[in-house]
Amino acid sequence: MKKIILVLAIIPTFVFGQWTQIGSDLDGDSANDEFGTTVGLSADAKVLIVGAPKNDTSTGQVKVFDWNGTTWMQKGASLLGLEGGSQFGNSVDVSSDGNTILVGAPSAAVSGSPGYSQVYEWNGTAWLQKGSTILGENANILNGAGSSVSMNSDGTVIAIGASGNSNVTSYTGHVRIYEWDGSDWLQRGIDIDGQAQFDSFGASVSLNESGTALAVGAMGAGIGGECSLFLWNGSSWLQKGNVLLGEENNGFGSAVHLDASGNTLAVSAQSNALFGTGYVKVFSWDGASWNQKGSILEGEQIGTDFFGQAKLSADGNTLVAGAYGNAAENGYVKAFQFDGTDWMQQGSTISGEAEGDFFGFSVDISDDGAIIAAGATLNDANGASSGHVRVIENLTLSTDNISALNNLEVYPNPTRNIIHLKSELEITSYSIIALDGKTLKSQITKGKTDHVIDLTDLNSGIYVLVINTANSMKSVKIVKE
Repeated sequence: MKKIILVLAIIPTFVFGQWTQIGSDLDGDSANDEFGTTVGLSADAKVLIVGAPKNDTSTGQVKVFDWNGTTWMQKGASLLGLEGGSQFGNSVDVSSDGNTILVGAPSAAVSGSPGYSQVYEWNGTAWLQKGSTILGENANILNGAGSSVSMNSDGTVIAIGASGNSNVTSYTGHVRIYEWDGSDWLQRGIDIDGQAQFDSFGASVSLNESGTALAVGAMGAGIGGECSLFLWNGSSWLQKGNVLLGEENNGFGSAVHLDASGNTLAVSAQSNALFGTGYVKVFSWDGASWNQKGSILEGEQIGTDFFGQAKLSADGNTLVAGAYGNAAENGYVKAFQFDGTDWMQQGSTISGEAEGDFFGFSVDISDDGAIIAAGATLNDANGASSGHVRVIENLTLSTDNISALNNLEVYPNPTRNIIHLKSELEITSYSIIALDGKTLKSQITKGKTDHVIDLTDLNSGIYVLVINTANSMKSVKIVKE
């Protein structure tokens, strides 16, 4: 009886806390891959890109996955770095439709390369490189070109940060922006350089949907880091508004992200050296200057959280942030929604699976803010630090066909062996998921509205039934007696 009571206590966090995992965990291939160091989602979250920069003695690897309604299927072959030490996959981004991806490899140490970036396009059966490999400026392994990357919505404009570039002075950093001309990548405008030694300008970059607005983090600039905004006027990049400044020793600018319009901006200060909690500030453009939007979002645990790896939804009103150092380095992820006045947490805090996982080291969010991906770069599922990624949906934020799915019938529940489904919408697939997130049963259906599910081979207990339609998903707690 005690076991049943404990399980029931856990369920509200997983199901009634509004979050439901989509598919099973995606695990790295082998020990020390650090799979999940970076993640990227297409606009509809049906395509997921994951970087494993430490794969194969840090040659690096990137995998792309497609959601087929039931499970995550790898899309094409794994993409690999050019040489040992490249750390290919240290930064990634993906176009809105999921058919163009950008990968940074900032640390090609064997040949003394200054770092490089590559763009790939899906041709229907495979990923093919689009244009030339884009190299950093100086033959210096500390240049770090590709330490951060960003891509506009249709994959025709890209930004590449080189936070270790020393063109101005030591480790000033810079950013280059490129545009696709139909045959190759041509630089758009001149280099945008940091101003002083150790600025690390380009530690983070973000383009808006059209590729006309750019945010750049310089986490070493000034006393506590900076973030600068630029606007493309057709011939050059001009600063947009005031430079945003961090407080002393905060590492402000460690992560930046623009919404689709380029008028809402999230800036992270993950170091926050005085307290170690980390924070995120969101700013909105009023036509003349950047003003803080809502309260500062801070980590929970003084000294270790490193809260602040943050991404915004397309409209800038939903934000996801990770804190990989929290609670014995399990890590956690939180989502927030702006209510017109302030940021309110959505659902429960999502915690890492095990001590030392670094869950929340990377995050991304769908355009509508309903689905998030988060990496646990040191998870040990396939060996020490193999890493993994989880994709999770907040059902209260997913608006497609909610009223129809609210009329879904699942009966009898509890049940001994058989569950019946009856829906107003055609059901495309369903899954039975255990409380630890493992998928136990999954079935792609033929679009019927009525289904019978046989649970005979499952042990008595509590499970989550996830039902998918063409444009929506619903989870229901079921009990097998």
